[in-house]
Amino acid sequence: MLYCSKCHTLYENGTTCSNCNEPLTEPKSGNLVLLTAAMYAESNEILDAFRARGIYIDRNPTIEEGVFELFVQYADWEKANETLHIVLEDLKKRAPFNVEETTDQDKEKKELSKGKKWALRIIGAIAFGLAIWGVIALTDLVIAFVKGWFA
Repeated sequence: MLYCSKCHTLYENGTTCSNCNEPLTEPKSGNLVLLTAAMYAESNEILDAFRARGIYIDRNPTIEEGVFELFVQYADWEKANETLHIVLEDLKKRAPFNVEETTDQDKEKKELSKGKKWALRIIGAIAFGLAIWGVIALTDLVIAFVKGWFA
């Protein structure tokens, strides 16, 4: 594996970093390498699990709000990947619902029948017509009021 000292990313092949075009070098055991990025709550779970196993881990915020990059020492890379896999599997099991299933169910619930769609279109068209009529009527009243000053 090769290492980018600027991005802290590991690469299996290549000579330059695909993110920053820096030359890749051989990583040393103490180099911090990027393990993963995670949301705040997930990163807390990962931090706790790593600390419990005695793996040094560092968390830094990213540009995206609520997302953190997690770094480990290169010497702990294999152990860190195993631990990360275990934590992510545990998080998946404890999740209250499967996101993919809910989105399909939500789509079915949110879809309206043809009759409801047409009713909403008709109501929308009537409301738009009334709004236009109101603006024209108000404009006529204002113009009549202004004409009254000059008569």
